[in-house]
Amino acid sequence: NEEIAFLIEWNDPTSSIDELFPDAVSLQFPVKISDGRDKPHFAMGEPGKSVNIWLWKAKDIHGVRVEEMNASGMETLKRQPDDSQDIHSHSIWQNGRWIVIIKRPLITLDIKGDVQFHKNSLIPIAMAVWDGANGEIDARKSLSSWYYLRLVSGTPSSVYLYVLIGILGA
Repeated sequence: NEEIAFLIEWNDPTSSIDELFPDAVSLQFPVKISDGRDKPHFAMGEPGKSVNIWLWKAKDIHGVRVEEMNASGMETLKRQPDDSQDIHSHSIWQNGRWIVIIKRPLITLDIKGDVQFHKNSLIPIAMAVWDGANGEIDARKSLSSWYYLRLVSGTPSSVYLYVLIGILGA
């Protein structure tokens, strides 16, 4: 009820923990969730329609692995101040696969720079993945378009009642 977490997994035969070309993944959300189709461009937003980006990089155990940023178009990426860094991550590379968990509070104090997750809202999400062993860095990456997620409350008890009635009826 207070945090949201994303589990991201992808195949990668080489673990690139490198300062120049690290493996990386980002999640991107519009800062302002609007009704309808009016959303920022899926590649780092656009002027007047900024995005909140959560960037995880494979670094050594002592390095910062995840950062929260904002962008309003290409070449505008800016790291949020330290007091606005509300996200945390856990990651492991094993058997040719990255497993990354990124979490953050649903609601933050930074309403100008952070997406706010409200239940039953359609929230656009886009992702990008960088393969460091392939020399991918900056704009060279795999990128998705917008997908949607919806946070819902637990399953209503009526669903279980209908299943029970169906079983008894059969």
